[in-house]
Amino acid sequence: MGNCKKRKLAYIREKNHYRSFGVGKNYFKISDDLLDDVDYIKQVIGLSVKDLEKKFKMKFEIIDFKTGLDGEDFIRQMTTVLYTFKKQTT
Repeated sequence: MGNCKKRKLAYIREKNHYRSFGVGKNYFKISDDLLDDVDYIKQVIGLSVKDLEKKFKMKFEIIDFKTGLDGEDFIRQMTTVLYTFKKQTT
């Protein structure tokens, strides 16, 4: 089985997971200076969700987001932001 076929099957399985109202999680690192700026965090989350909507051709909604979970990088003063999303129910 070629790589292209494996990627296609992984894409289909992931899309079916979200289609059946499965929950997805994603994270990114942010500088400690920007940690208090909630509007910036929501903007970054919105951009990444927009990319997911374009990839899977369905609407997603954010369930919640948390900051300061494990994976903090003390050397570069970065903090992890984890957000959870699912398919939008309409």
